[in-house]
Formats: sequence, structure tokens, C-alpha cells
Amino acid sequence: MSRLKLEKWTPINGTSRDVGHFGPQFGPFHLSILKQFEDSLCAILGPDFPGAPYWGIQDDCKGTVDCPGTYYNAPNSVTAEIFFGTMNGNPDNLWQADTAFYGGILAGTPIKPFNWFKWPKLSQYYNGSKVGLMRSPDDEHTEPWALRYDTANVALVPGTGEPRASMGLGLDMPYSRKDYLRCANASLVKSVTDWSLCIDCATTGAMRLGGDPYVVETWANELSCLTHISFHNIMGSFGDPFNTAKTMGEARVVNTSPNEYMAFFLHHNSVVRNFQMWMDQSLKFNATMDNPDVLWDFPKQASTDPNDVPFIMPGTALDDVISPIMPFTDIMGFNIPRGVTFRDVMSFDWDKLYTFDTMNANEPCRPTMIGLGNA
Repeated sequence: MSRLKLEKWTPINGTSRDVGHFGPQFGPFHLSILKQFEDSLCAILGPDFPGAPYWGIQDDCKGTVDCPGTYYNAPNSVTAEIFFGTMNGNPDNLWQADTAFYGGILAGTPIKPFNWFKWPKLSQYYNGSKVGLMRSPDDEHTEPWALRYDTANVALVPGTGEPRASMGLGLDMPYSRKDYLRCANASLVKSVTDWSLCIDCATTGAMRLGGDPYVVETWANELSCLTHISFHNIMGSFGDPFNTAKTMGEARVVNTSPNEYMAFFLHHNSVVRNFQMWMDQSLKFNATMDNPDVLWDFPKQASTDPNDVPFIMPGTALDDVISPIMPFTDIMGFNIPRGVTFRDVMSFDWDKLYTFDTMNANEPCRPTMIGLGNA
């Protein structure tokens, strides 16, 4: 698990820039780390392992016909509180997921110190948090368990105390299956950049596209762009809505969110499932999308000017190695010593190695069921 966490963190901490989020890199980076996760499960469970588990969070927003609240805390589901714990941590102990009631199985795994003896090559990039724990380098928290702050705080606009409009559907998850499937709609989503804009609101700003009325109206103003970040916001939240930068919960910080290892992997598998659904669907609209000179229009060059529009993060061009500090060398079934590139991931037939229970966009999402081992 420590390796998987570090593979999530080093693309951010080791480069002073995020080469795994907020741009076209999002899909292939997360596909890579989650394939590594699936390989780890295969190594433990053997040949009977049925495929990558995921949590269909889009079926868990409550209060409307489209959002009945299907899986979270449903009987016999891994998202039941007996395994998953509660969305909020223990209010009597600094909001930590410190007991089985608040943290589920996570309560048995306190956050460990960074072991630089085990990862000596990483020490020039990362040495743990300010107190040496496996958290963000600027994190000062000494609490040993994951922090799940009050979800009510994330429903407020930071620093104002005013209600956040995007949380209008409730505190569980503010987007529905309709919003989730919007990002897999190949008639709307025409490129890997479009998909990244659709799945995460922060991509619009990171790519300097906030001044483009089409981008804002089509992507940033739609609930679908909460598909990725809602898990981070709601499960992590803020300890103080007026001082959000210093009081973010475990899941709210991008590079500490794998400490919520159960929810993190289940949720991000669902996001990557959407990515693969979109790629499959796009080939029906444009059969050339998987051609080597197209590859879903993944950018071939990174930006050299910080004012470029759109801004393509250095290190995220098509032929760049994904996360070169800690590269993915063996996720394709054979060893690639230099590590896989974005081209490798975008051109590989993942249906051969990376499997979900169904890639049919009209089928319901099923979380892992106890005794079935299928998702």
C-alpha cells in the first residue's frame, strides 16, 4: 500500500507541478496507478480475482428520483458502515476515523511514518509531512488516523459561510448517473481534453480556459465536473470553512487521499471506468481515434509559456514518461524499464488486462458485494 500511495504523491511532490491531474493526463495517469492496484489484488487473491472493484457513487446522491442512495451503507456492500465507517470522523477526537464505528476497517490502519530506509531514492523529493507521517509535505497534523471533517463544512463557500450552490442536491454526492454518463457521451466529449474538463471542474482553471465561454458553459457549469472531486470534498471536508487551506481532511488533499485507501480506490476505479467507456464509445463516432497519430487528440507538446491557452503541463505530452520519479514499469504485462508513456497507455488495448464487471454504460454500477467479489 505504501508504494501505491507514493505513486500517487510523487507526480506532485517530486516535480512541483501536478502531472497526474487537471488536464489530459488525468485519465492515463489514474488508469496506470489503478492497474497497479489491480495487479496487487491479483497477487493476493490469485486467479479467481474477478476484476477491478469500483463504487458507483453516482447512484448514491440522495433526494431525487435519479439519486435514491443505492450503495452507501447498503446491506452486504463494502460501502456499508461496518466496513467503510461514517462520512464524518469522531467529533470527540478531532474528527479522526479512529474506531470501527467511525473508520470501519480503516480504523485498524493508523497513518505510518514515511520510511526513507525503504525508499532512499525518493528522499530528495519527499520525506513525509512536517512531522514525518505519510501525508503532504506541508501537513502539520500529528493525528494518527485519517481525518474526516464534518461534511457540513464543505457545503459552505470557503471564507463566507454562505451555502455552496453546487451542493444543492445534498451532502452525499451532488451528481447523478445522468451527470456521470454525460462524460462518456462521445457525441459531446470529442477529445481526451474534453473528457478531463467534463470529469473535474478544476481542469478549466488549470488549463487557463476560464475565459472561454464555451468551456465554462459546457463543462465548468455542469454537475458532471464534480464527478471526480466530490469524493475528495465530501469525505475529507474542512475542519474550518473559514481557513480551508490549513484544515483539509485526509481525502480533501490530493496527495494524502490514498490514506483513505478503501474509498479512494473504489471511487477512482469508477472514474477510470468512465474514461474507458468514453474511449470505447468514441471509436463508434470516429474510428480513427485510436490511430497512432490521433490517440484521442492527446496533446503532443507541453506548454513552454505559463500563459499558454490551453496550458499543457510540462511533463504531460504524449511521449513523456508518466511519473518519471516513480514510473510504472510493469502494468502492461511485460517490463518497460523506462516506465510507460502517455502514448503507451493511450494506445494499449486495456480490455486485455484491465477489467470491470461491465462496460455497458446503461448497466447499473454494482459495488463489490461480500461473497461475490464482483463490482
